[in-house]
Amino acid sequence: MIELRLNNNFTAFIDNEDHYKVVHLPWKSYNVGRGRFHCGIKVKLENKKYKSIWLHHIIAGYPPIGKRIYFKDKNPLNCQKENIVFLTHSEHTHVTHPLREEFIGVTVEYLARIKINNKLKVIGSYKTEIEAAKAYDNKAKSLYGDKAILNILED
Repeated sequence: MIELRLNNNFTAFIDNEDHYKVVHLPWKSYNVGRGRFHCGIKVKLENKKYKSIWLHHIIAGYPPIGKRIYFKDKNPLNCQKENIVFLTHSEHTHVTHPLREEFIGVTVEYLARIKINNKLKVIGSYKTEIEAAKAYDNKAKSLYGDKAILNILED
């Protein structure tokens, strides 16, 4: 692992084998909103406008159509290949914005529901909120595998 020193006392991390791709460029940290910083450079175009080039795109490439970049450790300055994955919009939303209910995916009427491809789908109606939470967990595991955000239930 190699550390790239950036402005404002930030440090970006890359793999040793990617060092030759990026060492010659003047990388800086840029605030991209909500307290998040990305490592990038600004390139001036012919029409006097600037384009941002992000370090994670140099390392991992641009995401395929319908996918987004996700940083496993939630640190966009950690641009090591093992930390970068491509997720669909639905997976990305599921990982970064869990529902704000006591039990994820359970309404007051003990209706279990989940978002799939940005659409709310009903899993079923249950007698207790625990049953509904378990139904949500089973569906989330089947859809998202180990990326699923689950309820914490004590048996």
